[in-house]
Amino acid sequence: MAGSVVKRRVGQKRTSTVFENRILAKELEGLLVEIGRCRPRHIKPSARLHEDLGIDSFTGIEILVAIENRYGLKITEAEAGRVVTFSDMVELLNRRLRSHR
Repeated sequence: MAGSVVKRRVGQKRTSTVFENRILAKELEGLLVEIGRCRPRHIKPSARLHEDLGIDSFTGIEILVAIENRYGLKITEAEAGRVVTFSDMVELLNRRLRSHR
């Protein structure tokens, strides 16, 4: 019986994380559409921001500033430099939000 309670708790946490990632992905997708003028159908987890979505360095900075303002975070140049794909962006923001709580 105790094992099933633990499994449910772990499952609930994982479900919550998946749900949070989906919300973050939708919010970030909105920023890419609004600021980067990306087409929603092109925004996939594996989409490379520069090569596939056409985000240049100036637009990337605009998106970064919008993320920092919306979530009250400061993202370092090193962190931003490691973001290549849309999925990387979602993971970075999720990780930073969890550590910020």
